[in-house]
Amino acid sequence: MANKLIDIQCNVKGLAELEAGLIELGARVGGRVLNTATQAGARELAKEIKRRAPVKTGKLKKNIVVSRKRNRGKRKTGEASYVVHIRKKGKAGNPQNAFYGYWVEHGTSKQPAQPFFCPAIEAKRKDAAQVIIDKMDQSIDNEKKKLGFK
Repeated sequence: MANKLIDIQCNVKGLAELEAGLIELGARVGGRVLNTATQAGARELAKEIKRRAPVKTGKLKKNIVVSRKRNRGKRKTGEASYVVHIRKKGKAGNPQNAFYGYWVEHGTSKQPAQPFFCPAIEAKRKDAAQVIIDKMDQSIDNEKKKLGFK
């Protein structure tokens, strides 16, 4: 069975002041600001997903993680990607392998679905976007202070 990835994109629009601040700081610092903010938004989603995850042994909850998504090829300026996913490492007995997360979410022929991942994202989508905006604003101010801007 192919493992279906749940792809969530958050597009923040109408942030002319933040965009101007990033341009003023330069691409390198702007990338750092963007990475920090995007990661904070992903962590906000991960907290809610963990809160909603059904607990039998705790293994599923422990393996809901945030990872930076590496783009193959050239990375575009002004782009940062983080993924919230269920870690699957090694063999089934490995504590870092919750391979069954998809089946818990969607169910099987013998087990009813216990949706936790998608409902958590739907519930926290706006909050995560606000966390990204707030973190970008805060990071831009911090970077400006470091560089001596007013």
